[in-house]
Amino acid sequence: MPLVRISHAAGKPNGYARALSLGVHRAMVDAFNVPENDYFQIVTEHLPEIGIVGPVEFLEIAHSSDLVFLQITCAEGRTLQQKKALYAAIAENLATIPGVQTEDIIINLVETRRENWSFGNGLAQFAPAEYTERAPAPAAENTVLGRARLLHTMLRVRNLDVSLDFYTSVLGMRLLRQKTFPQRQFTLAFVGYGEETDTAVLELTHNWGRDQYEIGTAYGHIAIGVEDVFSAVRAAEAAGAKVTRPAGPLQGDPSEMIAFIEDPDGYKVELIQRE
Repeated sequence: MPLVRISHAAGKPNGYARALSLGVHRAMVDAFNVPENDYFQIVTEHLPEIGIVGPVEFLEIAHSSDLVFLQITCAEGRTLQQKKALYAAIAENLATIPGVQTEDIIINLVETRRENWSFGNGLAQFAPAEYTERAPAPAAENTVLGRARLLHTMLRVRNLDVSLDFYTSVLGMRLLRQKTFPQRQFTLAFVGYGEETDTAVLELTHNWGRDQYEIGTAYGHIAIGVEDVFSAVRAAEAAGAKVTRPAGPLQGDPSEMIAFIEDPDGYKVELIQRE
C-alpha cells in the first residue's frame, strides 16, 4: 500500500534510480511488514539547486550535493520501533547499492487512513466494511448515568510494541493515540477501527517492568467482525497469530461462522463472519 516518492540529483549512471527503488522497497518489505507486491513508487531526477534544495548542514549532519529525498505515504498504525527499523534499513540498503552516503538520505513518513486510498475503478478498496461505516448509535439517555456510551476496554500487556504490532499489523486496527506517564511508570495506547468519538476501542496499558499477568477464568474474549472468517484466519496465521479454534460454524448455530485466535498476551480474539 505505501506510495514512495524518490527524488535524486540528475546525472547519475544507468541503474542508479533502479537501485534506489529496489533498496527502499526491500527495506519496507523486511522492516515495515509491507507485502512484496505492494510496489508503488515515483522516482524522479532533478538538476542541482533547482529541484533538490537542502542545507549544507542540519542537526550537525553534513550534506553533499547528492541528497536523496524519500517521501513514504502509508497507512497509520506502525509503531515507533518499526519506523526506526525502516529508516535504518533504508540507509543500510542505499549505502550498499548504489552507494549513497547515509548523511544524504532524507526520509519523510506521511501516515494516512486506509479509506484515503483508491487503487482503481473509483473504489475505496480498503475502506471499512459496511457494517462499521453505519452512523453511530445515539448515546443512551435513560440510564442512571444520564447519556452514556461505551468508550473502551482496557487490557494490560507485557510488551507494548509487540501488542501494537499484533493489533495494527495482524488485526488491521489503527493506533489512535498514545501517552506516557513517566512519574507513574506506565504507557497507554488506544487502538481501534474508528475514531473514539463514535466507536468503542481498546486501551492497551503497559506498566513498566511488569511482564507477567494472569488473565483469569472470568475473562472471555474480544469479538471482531470480518467479511470472510476463513480468509481472515489464514491471514492472521500467516502473520504469526496463534489460532486456537479454526474457522467453522458455531456449534448449535451453523449459520454463524467463527474462529478464535490469541494476541501476544494470550487474550482470546473471536473472529465472526459478517456478510
